[in-house]
Amino acid sequence: MESSIRITVYNLRNSQGHVLVSVFKSEDGFPNNPAKAVKLIKSKITGDKVEIVLDNMPDGDYAISVMHDENDNGKMDTGAFGIPKEGYGASNDAKAVLGPPSYKDAHFKHQQSTSLKIKMKYF
Repeated sequence: MESSIRITVYNLRNSQGHVLVSVFKSEDGFPNNPAKAVKLIKSKITGDKVEIVLDNMPDGDYAISVMHDENDNGKMDTGAFGIPKEGYGASNDAKAVLGPPSYKDAHFKHQQSTSLKIKMKYF
């Protein structure tokens, strides 16, 4: 069955650039290799949050990663020790502990319509 996934990304520190959303069906590539995502979305920022609706998504397990690409270069900018300079987040507000969030912590089961809130985090 297919239905929508509604994603609200909040806690954006400014409206520069875009929010990049990557949807994964397995841990392969999650969260840092968008080429392995089943869906990619680039959303304009108009306030302190972004709302995205993914229509016609088959039921199943997914994990979503988001990035605030403030300088619109299409990648996560990092500083010393690989610490992100731009905002990031994941479904289930999965935590990044000594590395990126895991698929296991971020995955969710989509059945019928699903609504998610993802908090953007900054260092």
